[in-house]
Formats: sequence, structure tokens, C-alpha cells
Amino acid sequence: MIKNKFNKQLVQLFLSGLALLAFNVVHADATKEALASKLPNIDASQIEKSPVKSIYSVDLGERYAYVTDDGKFLFIGELLDMETGLNYTRMALGKKRIETLDAIPEKNYIVFPAKNKKHSITVFTDIDCTWCRRMHAEIDELNNLGIEVKYLLRPRSGQQSKSWKKADAVFCSKNQQKNLTRSKQGMDITMKTCKSSPVMENVTIAQDLGFMGTPVVLSENGTQLGGYVEANKLLEQLDLEKSKSGS
Repeated sequence: MIKNKFNKQLVQLFLSGLALLAFNVVHADATKEALASKLPNIDASQIEKSPVKSIYSVDLGERYAYVTDDGKFLFIGELLDMETGLNYTRMALGKKRIETLDAIPEKNYIVFPAKNKKHSITVFTDIDCTWCRRMHAEIDELNNLGIEVKYLLRPRSGQQSKSWKKADAVFCSKNQQKNLTRSKQGMDITMKTCKSSPVMENVTIAQDLGFMGTPVVLSENGTQLGGYVEANKLLEQLDLEKSKSGS
């Protein structure tokens, strides 16, 4: 008798928990819809609960806004945990970037592998960009420091520009690494096109992520490390990030 009563109580608690969970989900969805109605050009799918009670995050692409659940206050910036030092905004951005990069086929990258690989970076690069060329001039040093470089060709000028045509030619060549280096040194390469060129796709991805300039350097965690950074300083940044993540 006691056992049956106990089992009934457990069932009731379980059902109550499910009901509360369902209420919270419905309430959260209703709040997101209500907030979206107050924010111009924002869909409810861009709004999520933040780690802070009564505050929701709003995905604006390459930045986040935060709004109170009553829609009264809003600010744009970074959300920091003062006790742990965690930057929730950068973590969210990093996660979003990684999801995007993971969906890119490996064949779209031009990879310069590292010796005794310690880190891997993804770089959106423009062949004619001055700082991109300066970075590539250190490619051997980067690789020797254990940094793998995965390039995505992303010309900043239009499809009919010389930079775009060079990017197509590099990707469509038999020796992509050699011709990327030659083109970044200002040397002539054989101009050609191919249906498999991902240049347009790379440009679209960069724009979707909010990257306007080049180079854009991303760590394996999706953290944007800036534009051009000297090889040794870049290694320091990557080592520091790795130590903080515990990986």
C-alpha cells in the first residue's frame, strides 16, 4: 500500500515536471514572439534566452543585442560573466562560425599543412590584399610553428575584377599552393576557370558572417583573431585560447 502510494507520488511529480517544462517552453516561445514584434526586421528564431535571468539574446549576424523579457530595455554589446570571465557573446559567435565552417566541403579550402601541427586556422583571403600578402609571406614560419593554414579565397571586389579572376585561376589550377603563392607575390599565373570554383560561395559565406575585409583569421573555436598578426604573436594568441578552453 505504501509502495503504491509512493509510486503514485513519483508519477505525479514526473507529470508535474513535464507540465512545468511544457509551460516554460510555451512561455519562452510566446516571449520571443512578443519581443520580435517590438524589434524591426527581427524574427523570433533570432531570439533566445540568455544565461542571465529575464534577458534574451538577439542574433544580429556578426554581433548580438540583449533585451529584457518585457521589451523595455535593449543594449548591443558583449555579455560577460564577471565571476568566471566567460564572454557569452564571443562564445555564441564562435559556435555559429564553426557550424558554418563545418558545412564547407574540404575541397573548397587551399591548405598549407603544419609541421608537428599544434593549431589550425581558417583564413578568408584576397589575393591582392596588402595585409593578406604580408601574412602569406610568413606561411613557412607559420607552418614551422605548428600552425596549419586553411585558406578560403574571398576577393573583395566584383566578379569581373582581376582579383576574382585570379582567385578562380588559383583554385582551378593543378598546383593550388604554388599558384596561390605566385599570385600573392605578384607573379603571373595561367588564367582559367572551372565549374568547381567555390569563390562565389566563399564570398557569400563571408558576407553572411559579417566579414567585410581581409584577411579574416579564425581559430578552431571560431574566435576571430583579427586580420594580419605576426606569426609569433598569432601563436601566442592560439596557445592562450587553447589553455583557456582546456583542450
